[in-house]
Amino acid sequence: SVKVKGPAHKISLELDKKIMDANYFGPITLTKALLPNMISRRTGQIVLVNNIQGKFGIPFRTTFFFRKLTYGVHPVEVAEEVMRTVRRKKQEVFMANPIPKAAVYVRTFFPEFFFAVVACGVKEKLNVPEEG
Repeated sequence: SVKVKGPAHKISLELDKKIMDANYFGPITLTKALLPNMISRRTGQIVLVNNIQGKFGIPFRTTFFFRKLTYGVHPVEVAEEVMRTVRRKKQEVFMANPIPKAAVYVRTFFPEFFFAVVACGVKEKLNVPEEG
């Protein structure tokens, strides 16, 4: 995948299109190439892997978001989980380390709190003075 970090108004539309070509149309193109054979064989599965950023939007994370491996899941763990998922024929699996996983649940069940925390980070990043 292709990743960019920055404010949306500073990312060119051309770069947005390149990212969509790689991250969106790439999997679609591959699927369309594989699908006829899967249909004729009457078997096959397509597995898409995405990052946690797809679960919620955060300011200054425009088209995609990159973190060091220490915040992510090791590729071997991902590969093992993909194989388990395929064997079990599960539709979706959510893998993440505890802090990012907690953020998704906080966003889901306590959205006002989540956005208040995010807003604090944005103010700090922009050096915006507190009101009052």
